[in-house]
Parts: sequence; C-alpha cells; structure tokens
Amino acid sequence: MAVAVAVGAVSVAAWLFVRYPGVLVSNVVNPDPKAHVDFETFYRSSVALLHRADTYHTGSLLLNLNPPLLALLLAPFGLLPATPAYWAFTALSLAVMTLAVVLVARELRLGTGWTVLGVLTLWAGSPLHGTLVLGQIYGLLLLGVSLGWLAQRRGRPLLSAVLLGLVVAIKPSLAPLLLVPLVQRRPAPLWSGVLGAGVATVVGVLAAGPSSALEWLKLASGTPAPEVDANASLPGVVSRLGGPGAVGWVLTVLVVAASLWWVRHAAPGTRAAPGRVGPADAALFAVTAGCLLAAPIAWLNYTVLLWPGALVLARAGRWRIAVPLLVVPVIPVAWGNLWQAAPHTGWALLGRSLYCMVLLGYWVALLRMSASTPGATAAEDGTEGGVNATDPAGPGSEGAGFVAATGSSAGASVSGSPSSHNTPVGGTLSTADAGRPCHDSPVAHTAPRFPTPEPP
Repeated sequence: MAVAVAVGAVSVAAWLFVRYPGVLVSNVVNPDPKAHVDFETFYRSSVALLHRADTYHTGSLLLNLNPPLLALLLAPFGLLPATPAYWAFTALSLAVMTLAVVLVARELRLGTGWTVLGVLTLWAGSPLHGTLVLGQIYGLLLLGVSLGWLAQRRGRPLLSAVLLGLVVAIKPSLAPLLLVPLVQRRPAPLWSGVLGAGVATVVGVLAAGPSSALEWLKLASGTPAPEVDANASLPGVVSRLGGPGAVGWVLTVLVVAASLWWVRHAAPGTRAAPGRVGPADAALFAVTAGCLLAAPIAWLNYTVLLWPGALVLARAGRWRIAVPLLVVPVIPVAWGNLWQAAPHTGWALLGRSLYCMVLLGYWVALLRMSASTPGATAAEDGTEGGVNATDPAGPGSEGAGFVAATGSSAGASVSGSPSSHNTPVGGTLSTADAGRPCHDSPVAHTAPRFPTPEPP
C-alpha cells in the first residue's frame, strides 16, 4: 500500500506539472525580488533596521507580521542589493534544509537509500518549492528544530531547550515546544527554553526599537484563519467549511493539549545509542506537527519541518507510513486548480484539504510512536541499519524486500503498523504564520552483529 501511494503521488505530480507548467518551480529563478513577496518584506525590514528606521512600515507589498528578531537575524542580507540578497538567501535556505535532513539521517545511522530518498523528496516537494519562491524562513526553522533534536539525543537537554527557545522567538506559533519539558517534569530544560526565547526576543526588540514590539503585537493579533487551500491547519479547514472561528480555536486548544498529553512519558534519558530510536525521538516532531495543525495559519510549506520526523519513523521500521509522508507532498499546489470549478462541493472540500491530511498523518504517526513503550526502538545491526524490536515480522518479510530495493538499512523487518493573501501559484503572500497510545507488542531485541561506533 505504501509503495502504491508513493507511485500514485509521483504520477499525479508529474501529470500536474505537465498540465500546469510554470507552477512554483520555475518561479524560483525569477530575478525580480517583488516576485518573492515574503523575502521582499523581510529584506525591506532588515534594511530599515540597519538605517534605524521603522521596520514595520517599509513600503513593502506586504506588512511584516514577524517578530523584530527576524529583521535582526536577516540584517546581513540587507547589506546587499535586493536581487543578490535573494539569490544568497535562496542558496542558504536550500543548503540548510538539505544539511538538516542529512544530519538527522546520519545520526539515525540510516543507509544511503533512505538518506537519498529523504533529500530527493525534499527537493522535489511542493513545500520546499513554495519556501524558495516566497523567500520564507522555514529552512532556518527546520535547522533549529533539527539541531535541538540532535542536542537532546546527545544528552544536552539545556542546549536543546535554548535552541528551541530561539526557534520559538522567531516563530511564536511553535511555543508549545517549550511546554514539552513542563509536562515531562523537567524544570531545567523548561526554564532554559523560556529564558532562551525571552532573551532572543528582547535582543530583537532592543535592536529594532522598543516601539517595534507594540507594533508587531498590533499587526499580528486577531489574525483570522484564511480559507485558501495552502493553509493546511485544522482552523484553515474549518474556515473552508464555512464554520465559525470559535470552532477553530477549540481545535487549536484540543490539538495542543493532546500533543502534550501523549508525549508526557516520552522524556529523553541519557545519550541515545547510535542508530537506536525511542519515543523521545518522535516526541519533538509530534508536538511540532501538533503546533502546525493547531495554528490559525500553517502553510503547506511548513511541512519541511517534519521531514526528520519521517526519518525517525523509518528508523523505527515504520516505513509503511514514512514513505507516503515523504512522497505525497511532491504533489504541487497546482492540485488546487482541479477543484476550482465547484470549490465547495464535498469532494472539492476533501481534495482541497490534501495538505491538512498530510499534517494529520505526521501528527498521528509521530504521536503513536512517542506514546509507545520504551522498548519500541530499532536495534543496531551490522549494516548500520536496525531491526524494529516491536515487529514480529522476520527478515523474509515485505519490509526486507523494500530495504533491499531502496538500498536502505532502516530495518531488516518492519512494523505493520495577519491577514493572508492568495498567490496565483497557490502559495501565500502572508508573512504572519503569526487517540490513543499505540502499545506495540514487545519482543526480544536482536543482538548486533558488529558494534557501531559513536558518532564524532
């Protein structure tokens, strides 16, 4: 089923690229900075910051609805002319997103097959294309979340919390990440994350001027959930259905509360062994997925933040869900054109919610893993891969055939288990972006044939 879904997604993507040429990908190379509306907004704010001017009224096409800290972080680009600044920012974004995926794959001791699949689906995916076309900051967020996860795995919880605090200071909609140590009763990481976010925010406000904080709060507050297809959050779905905004807020609270509730027992212990994964490895990305689902605005481009989560699932032997989660997002935003003739019919509303279903898939799969028993880990073997300790399937199973076919070593056996503006390419002109646990059956761990060295 997983392979069939992946093949179907690639086929649909290829057909849409032929039927609707020039969507997203070709727009990346447009030399006009105004064609990359979010970057133009960030760039003008950074130039204003360097000249001690108002960073929120710069004459850009869109209002800047991001915290003052972002203008400070992007200030080096303000030293360049607009077009070279865009090219530098685009190259850096592509590099850091690729680096984040490779670092996570290396930490998990995934084989070449899974690493290549992760990178290629990232490059081919509509979320990355939209990120580059709009000139958004999702690459920076992906790198921050990935480095926080790596620090956690390497037994450095305070550093992890500080890194996540910096991510939250840039994108406050991810604030529930700072509450994970609270529900796990880890006070030191909790206060480290809060302090990191607070200090970073204050530094940004001081750099842009104290009035910038009030101006940002004024512009970013009271943002409704837009009903456009590219908004993949649950409040966005409610808006498309014509439901009241109050329902969206209820869903926001429920999703965040559920995310934190299910990861409360997935606290990291000591430094994780190379190539082994457990509930704590999925918890961070599960809450990230919950944040995206719960936010009033979560553009499909945010999905790049969850790519490492799919690799964690693959490492645990859950490739049947990991493969579709990586491949389905290659379907471009031209998908929305198929439903424009009658956008409010039942099938159209379902089709227009494709990217929300992807987010839901990530959230449920990662929550299930984070709520599993501590023994639900992948054991190492002599091929840098692992055997899912919870899977009764043997080496001769379907999973082994998939591993051989992809050249991957994810497992010798697998488990069965602001206001917003719409763009012509289905992206957004906005800069706001203002169950049950699955207890797998334990079985004996497979002894490693060869020791795997610690990562440098």
